[in-house]
Amino acid sequence: MPPAIDHNEFLAGYCRSLGIEGVNFDNDGEAHLAFDDIVVHFHHDAARRQIVLSAPVFDDAVAPDVDVYASLLELNLGGILHDSGAIGLDKATGAVIFSNAISLVGLDQARFDAFVAAGVDLVEAWRKVVESENFPRAIEKLSASTPPDDDDVTMIRI
Repeated sequence: MPPAIDHNEFLAGYCRSLGIEGVNFDNDGEAHLAFDDIVVHFHHDAARRQIVLSAPVFDDAVAPDVDVYASLLELNLGGILHDSGAIGLDKATGAVIFSNAISLVGLDQARFDAFVAAGVDLVEAWRKVVESENFPRAIEKLSASTPPDDDDVTMIRI
C-alpha cells in the first residue's frame, strides 16, 4: 500500500489540476471553494480520518411544510441507498444542505478528484430537483450562499 497522502495534499492537488496554487485547509480543518454559484465547504475530520464535503442545495429556507419535508426525505433515501451523499436541514437557517464524506484510508488523488466533481454535480442535480415545478413550493428566499463571516476564511472562486 502506498504511503498515506496528507489531507492538505488532496485539496491542493485537486486545485492544482484546475490551475490554482496554494490551497490548503485552515487550522480548524476548513476550506471553501466556489464553483460558479455553488459554495462547497470542505472539513477535515481528523478523528474519523475523512474529508467531508457539503454545500447548500439551494439558497432558500424550507418553510415547515409536510409535503416539502416528505419530498426531501423520499429523495434523500435514494441518495443514501446509492451511496451518493445525503441532504439534511440546517435548523438554524432552514437551509437544505448536501453532504458526503470520503475516507482518507487508501485514498488516492484520482478518487478524491472524482469525489469532489461528483459532489458538485450532485448539488447541481439536487438544485434542479427542488427548482422543478413538480417540487412543493413552500420555500422562502435566503441570503446568497457564502462561507461564514470570518476573517480567517479563504475562499477560492473556480
